[in-house]
Amino acid sequence: MNIFLMNSVGKDTWGGVEKWMWLVGCGMRDRGHAVWCGARPGSRFLQRCGESGLHESPVDMHGDVDPRTIATLVRRFKKHQIDVIIANLNKDVRLAGIAKNIVGKPVLISRAGLALLPDKQVYRHTYRWLSDGIITNTETIKSTYLSYGWLPDDFIRVIYNGIEIQPLPQIDEAAIRRQFGLPAARPVVGIFGRLVHQKQHDKFLAVAKTIANQFPEAIFLITGDGPLQPEIEQMAEQMGIRGRVFFSGFQQNPAELYAFCDVVLLTSAFEGMPN
Repeated sequence: MNIFLMNSVGKDTWGGVEKWMWLVGCGMRDRGHAVWCGARPGSRFLQRCGESGLHESPVDMHGDVDPRTIATLVRRFKKHQIDVIIANLNKDVRLAGIAKNIVGKPVLISRAGLALLPDKQVYRHTYRWLSDGIITNTETIKSTYLSYGWLPDDFIRVIYNGIEIQPLPQIDEAAIRRQFGLPAARPVVGIFGRLVHQKQHDKFLAVAKTIANQFPEAIFLITGDGPLQPEIEQMAEQMGIRGRVFFSGFQQNPAELYAFCDVVLLTSAFEGMPN
């Protein structure tokens, strides 16, 4: 099959959804399918796909029904003889859905890692006329969508996330401490994720404050980037623990830092496809 992964996420975003789509693309390629990745030019998602040997298909994303974007997708779907589209956001469903209806061939599947489909008329039309199905990794999301009353049971398929079991890598702790300016021989409590409200770094810092009071030698490592970093830094300053909170920034391959941490916290308000 010829598969097109459609993801209009921001250029600097790399989260669980992007990793899921990338892993699916690599897995389908390894099974003999041809995979194209449609995303914003210069995006982390597109770059990672290209580095992994998937076909890059940069698309300038404009409005949800922008004729220029739709025309570009029509040309791509025809040129590559796309059989299946996997779309991420509601925007992607609209753009790719209109394009595939014009072409008349590809099947469009929307993936739902979070319950981002509201029970509103505009979404009812979008998914009834532009999408051929939804895949999600949780029965909770399927139940939520079925409760709306306008999606049939067989329209939504639950496919659980696979877990690739690998041993944590051997690490050079001294080198990691030097790289990120961490003091030697002190226990590390970490958190991994985009610096956005969903991840609730305020709760991580509240826990860090409690730990710091009981274990003065502990330090705290925040891995990821995002718009809330200045706010998180200020919060740590106000709590009196800024000198013990360290930021590693975005890490494309964070496994070494996972292995480096003594404890990792997950404080997210909700998760759909965490990796």
